Amino acid sequence: MKAPKKRTRSYDPTRWLRRVEAGAQRRRDASTLSHEQTLDVGIACRLSLDRLRQGGDESSWHTLALAFNVSLILCERGVCESYLPEIIAGQEALMRIKKRTRTARSWAMDGAGRQAIEIALDVHEAHMEGCTQGEIRLAIREVERRMAAGDVFEESAEQQLTTPTTPAEQAVIG
Repeated sequence: MKAPKKRTRSYDPTRWLRRVEAGAQRRRDASTLSHEQTLDVGIACRLSLDRLRQGGDESSWHTLALAFNVSLILCERGVCESYLPEIIAGQEALMRIKKRTRTARSWAMDGAGRQAIEIALDVHEAHMEGCTQGEIRLAIREVERRMAAGDVFEESAEQQLTTPTTPAEQAVIG
């Protein structure tokens, strides 16, 4: 008679629970955002835009920067990729606002910048309505990765915006 096999790993009583949670996460990642969720994201972005129109603050600037960064990644991955120039124009308009803040201590935006931001915000809202939660989650992770790696828009010594040299992987606003 053979001896019973030894266990190669310790017993985990919660293994089934992790498997159930992983399956639920896969189902969530495959679904789109609910109407309420897209509405919440849209309201936050539109309120930030309104606050920038009225003088703004750093918090509203960062909200729009994150929205445009996520849309940039989604465009690079083939979701409405024809709108990539509009997203980049919106990012550049945000960088002009940041530059103006350093010199004039005002979060004011110029007319062309406001239009570019509104168009980029429309593209972002379309992304939120049409993308799955998994795509959005991966785009946010990619934004975080690029920021940690230092792939961000920066201002040079002459206070001119510098864009990344590789068009395949654009910089995010940091």
